[in-house]
Amino acid sequence: MIQSWHRLLTLVKLAGKIHGRKRLQKLVYILQSLGYAFPEEFSYYLYGPYSPELQFEVKTMVDKGLIQESKDGDIYSYSLTEDGEKVLNLLNSQQQPYLVENLPEALVKEVVEQDSQFLELVSTIMYLQNMGYENTEVIDKAKALKPHLYRYMDKALDWATALRQKNYCPLSPTSSPSCPQTNH
Repeated sequence: MIQSWHRLLTLVKLAGKIHGRKRLQKLVYILQSLGYAFPEEFSYYLYGPYSPELQFEVKTMVDKGLIQESKDGDIYSYSLTEDGEKVLNLLNSQQQPYLVENLPEALVKEVVEQDSQFLELVSTIMYLQNMGYENTEVIDKAKALKPHLYRYMDKALDWATALRQKNYCPLSPTSSPSCPQTNH
């Protein structure tokens, strides 16, 4: 639990503010697909990859006062509280084996700034790739699952590929078959 909370607190801090539950889910899934060690299990749901475990962890952290959840209309936003900052600083100061690998702030910002429907399609594409679908199969399956997002298809495929090629993958990408083996 501490490992997961450390990762989530770090993520929220780097993002500054995350607008939307769907965006938070997709952000964690995309990072996980790139090899970052987020332990939550995802399955496919209405808006793409979804983790009830992640939702529960975030709710618990909100209840504990580590993450602030605010609502503007139908959109929930998440940011780090003062107590969350203190806990994160404490975790960062301890030399524990569960320290978070360096999440690139540029990557977090790049993902968090994307449109949530676009992230829905990108995470669905990555989910299909992680399930073993290849090239045209991914496109055909994504079109079938997300026909309303077809306008994003080319851009989403290009962006998912670019993310993997930007060496955003952690130093040991063994946790994700989608990360290319590179020398960092």
